[in-house]
Amino acid sequence: MATVDLQIGARLAGYEIVELVGRGGMGSVYRARDSQGGECALKVLALDGLGDMREAERFEREARMAQSLVHEHIVGVYAAGRDQGFLYMVMELVEGVSLREVLRQGKKLEMRRAIDLAIQVAAALNCAHTHGVIHRDIKAEKILLRTD
Repeated sequence: MATVDLQIGARLAGYEIVELVGRGGMGSVYRARDSQGGECALKVLALDGLGDMREAERFEREARMAQSLVHEHIVGVYAAGRDQGFLYMVMELVEGVSLREVLRQGKKLEMRRAIDLAIQVAAALNCAHTHGVIHRDIKAEKILLRTD
């Protein structure tokens, strides 16, 4: 898969790109706006050719599985598809920071807060496992702490 660099204001699958949120092993994530003005996260991968077929199948399988998971501690996935040579996944936009960012700032979590976070992560993983989904890559940068 190629690194995706969409321009601010570009449109993909009916969503306007607002800003780059981050990059990861499976593409780029953008803040995007739908036609009614609602904001979402848009995860995007570029297809480069036949060498990407396995990655594309993996991404589409991930999207289907993620759409089946509905839980208060799992980011919601609303839609997925292909457009203009890209694979995309439309997800709930989470306002906040990752647990990794909090720890990098040298902030220590109070015991009660750490236990509360562990319970929330365990509940989310239990939901996924109940639906036959194994995450395989749980780490602090993938645990998002909402501002609220």
